[in-house]
Amino acid sequence: MTSKIELVLRYVLALLFMVAAMAKLASVPMMVAEFRAIGMGQWFRYLVAGVEIAGAGLLILPLRTFLGAGLLLMVCLGALIAQLAFLHGDLLHVLALGAPLAWIAWRNRPSQA
Repeated sequence: MTSKIELVLRYVLALLFMVAAMAKLASVPMMVAEFRAIGMGQWFRYLVAGVEIAGAGLLILPLRTFLGAGLLLMVCLGALIAQLAFLHGDLLHVLALGAPLAWIAWRNRPSQA
């Protein structure tokens, strides 16, 4: 049973990741600079945006919430690594997104029955 808190969190997180993806696709200078600093090439920015869009869409679908949360957790893990290794170390945003995603994934994990 999905609680109202979880439902609101799913929609808010989906919206946040959609906005982040749109910033990447719109080539916002900060996004371009961050991906340049990572050194993977700008194609990687488009790939991450695509994964964010897919994850956000799956996050709001009741039967695909676990998959969406898992995809977005992988994005958060990549962002954590990038922050620690290449960027300015802003871990607060990564943790603020990752913690509720982990909770949502846990609550929606496939049953073992």
